[in-house]
Amino acid sequence: MKRLLPVALFVGTLVPGAGFAQSQVMLEGVLDGGIRHDSGGTGPGGVTMGSGQRLPSRLTFSGIEDMGGGLKASFVLETGFLIDTGQGTANPAGAANGPLTFGRTSAVGIGSDDWGYVSLGRQYTPLWAVSAGGVNDPFGASWLGGIGTIYNATPRASNSVVYSYGYSARTMLLPAPRKGLGVAVMYGSPDTFAPAPSRAGQQLGFNVSYGDGTWWAGYGFHQTRGSNTDISAAAPVTDQPRLRQQTLAASYEFSFARLHLGLNSAKNDTTVDRRNWHVGANIPFGVHVVKLVYGRANDRTAANADFTSFQVGYEYNLSKRSSLYAGATLDSTNSSIGIVPFSNQAGGPFTMLPSNLLGTSADQILINDLAVNPLSHQAYLAVSRGRGPEAAPVLIRVKTDGQLEAVDLDKVKFSRGELPDAPIEGVVGQGNRQSNPRQESITDIAFLEDRVLIAGLSNEEFSSTLRAVPFPFKTVANGTSVEIYHGSHGRFETRAPVRTFVPFKVGNEAQLLAAYTCTPLVQFPIKQLEPGAKIKGKTIAELGNRNRPLDMVAIGTPPPGSTHCPAR
Repeated sequence: MKRLLPVALFVGTLVPGAGFAQSQVMLEGVLDGGIRHDSGGTGPGGVTMGSGQRLPSRLTFSGIEDMGGGLKASFVLETGFLIDTGQGTANPAGAANGPLTFGRTSAVGIGSDDWGYVSLGRQYTPLWAVSAGGVNDPFGASWLGGIGTIYNATPRASNSVVYSYGYSARTMLLPAPRKGLGVAVMYGSPDTFAPAPSRAGQQLGFNVSYGDGTWWAGYGFHQTRGSNTDISAAAPVTDQPRLRQQTLAASYEFSFARLHLGLNSAKNDTTVDRRNWHVGANIPFGVHVVKLVYGRANDRTAANADFTSFQVGYEYNLSKRSSLYAGATLDSTNSSIGIVPFSNQAGGPFTMLPSNLLGTSADQILINDLAVNPLSHQAYLAVSRGRGPEAAPVLIRVKTDGQLEAVDLDKVKFSRGELPDAPIEGVVGQGNRQSNPRQESITDIAFLEDRVLIAGLSNEEFSSTLRAVPFPFKTVANGTSVEIYHGSHGRFETRAPVRTFVPFKVGNEAQLLAAYTCTPLVQFPIKQLEPGAKIKGKTIAELGNRNRPLDMVAIGTPPPGSTHCPAR
């Protein structure tokens, strides 16, 4: 199994601001800069200077007014920025970095410590308050990611109303309380209008926690329906899929350290099914603090994109407001797609764009084939998630309204057959002509009436092969060896594989039109495709050097039962 080992290391400084003394209106902030080195993985490596290596750089305006009788009103406006460029950080996802906006938090609240607080606006979710707080994650979902790398958890929700008990008037900024009972319930309005789906981007969530300072335990839940422009500026407005996320966590304070344990899960109706966990420790001694996290994300879908993360951090507190720090992480994955954090810092689930639908970057997605269902008119894409021999196959459905979804094949009935004469594994040829014939055992496939038509190579002397295998599969016999006349080469050939083909009819007889690499079009009668037979095709055209077809479509009426439908 291929192991991919991305490594990151950074050092930097942290300088938080202070509120104005004796003032009910406060200006706070974090200025964080560091130098980072990345290596391994599929992305670019090297040394970079960046902002927010330990905590995201930000400015926070907040205020609390005591109105008597314990009643308090409050507000928070928080904006993020990059100290290396001065730009505001993107919020929501898909928006470009640019002017400062209050995309981190913008909320107003009212309530009391005795009865709880109600806050409205864009604010942290109850799930995030349990998942990312210091009582669960030693890194607070910052530094090199903390649980933000391992968990699938939505940080923020726009258009939200939150009721909280056990927090304070600044509830919209706070993690779950370390002491006493903490409860939070949230509803996020979809805030969409016709013709958009009425529940596009709707969010619901709650948490409950309790601790006595020494021990703490908490549970959080969050549900999001699809996406809207408040969740992602790049995602389509849709009320599907429905994503559910949960976190169950606990920690205990020993004399030498606080130890942490957390479980997290996420599942939607199509492409996400994850079980994640982490253990961690926060070890203070004098002005020094060491932080540790080890966790694993288990992907239960066909993509099987599991990965583990080990993170270590060190902080030296220069004062109450300033510190020096360093950290390192080692991430490993069981596929070739690289490490993809599963928490979206903009506050929403994955969008329906192809790269986010598959949980990886666009350069790690390869579309191999396309077919259209002639009855539903839905298109299906055969996609590789990742590159190389460990790439995971995924089937994507393109619905008639343009929405994309992964097809769950776990419960699909299927029939399996094994080619009895596939080529032996191994590289043959020299230089640019090197190839592995085993990888060309199947080069194209189609369904016709009660048979599966397969093109590829075999281990026979005439290795170019066509097969017509009855379906459902019982046994798969040897294929039909095919011979063609190659006009450009001026000779007959038996080893060049068919690259793509399409069934069609001449009169009442089903034919197969096959295209080769260099580059004849050849006709074969399908009735001659018998196990062990040797047949000659009829070359009917020559497309010319480097004009190899990627695919072919029959224009008109295809043979009955063919999966190759007419172009529309």
